[in-house]
Amino acid sequence: MCPKLNKKYEQKLCSIKSENSLSSNCNGNQSIYFQTLCVFIRIKDQERKVRVLIDTACENSYISESVTSILKATPLREETIIHSLFGGNETKPKHHSVYSIEVSDLKRSYACCFEVLSEKKICGFISKIEDKRILNELKNKEIILSDLNCKETEIGLLIGADNIGKLLTGNLIEFDSGLTAIETKPGWTVIEKQWENLNIIERVPEVELNNECHYLPHRPVIKLDSATTKIRPVFDASAREKGNHL
Repeated sequence: MCPKLNKKYEQKLCSIKSENSLSSNCNGNQSIYFQTLCVFIRIKDQERKVRVLIDTACENSYISESVTSILKATPLREETIIHSLFGGNETKPKHHSVYSIEVSDLKRSYACCFEVLSEKKICGFISKIEDKRILNELKNKEIILSDLNCKETEIGLLIGADNIGKLLTGNLIEFDSGLTAIETKPGWTVIEKQWENLNIIERVPEVELNNECHYLPHRPVIKLDSATTKIRPVFDASAREKGNHL
């Protein structure tokens, strides 16, 4: 079980749904930044620094078998799960070991406990931010990303929708570049303007700002108690003049 924490720490165990879970695509993409950070993981008296991926589209949280092997961890139990994949496909029943872990930030000012499922390999390579313009934006706001100085390259822990709710603070900062910094209790993470990069949306050209045309403004809506996506883009498709309909 999770070791006893100091009073300033938060000790909570979350049950894991054993029937279905979402499996997200975690292949690294050089042009898109994922929510990553670096934390300490403790199982009983063994501790290790690992790189973390936050994925709210994934129902459960996972720990790589390489990390549990290094920590010589003993599972609490075994669970069998059928994974629902993109497109509606389902995997055959798969057996996972369940572990109770303690996660703390690098300064050890915050820690919490929750359960995770074992997985041989969580995802492929995910790059770190190297864009100097973005790094300067973060520096000007005094935002420090623990992932930048993390020597680990492989993702050792995935925090999914089952546990991310207890980690979000609700603080976020949007930058002119389209980058959004999201604060979690273990540290800051960032996401880029993925919809614009994927050509799902596009910025209105300045030369067309005065033309009569319909555009769909959007803004982020944060719902911390959501079981899936905590931050959703909401588009405003309402007409502002009589007789005009979209």
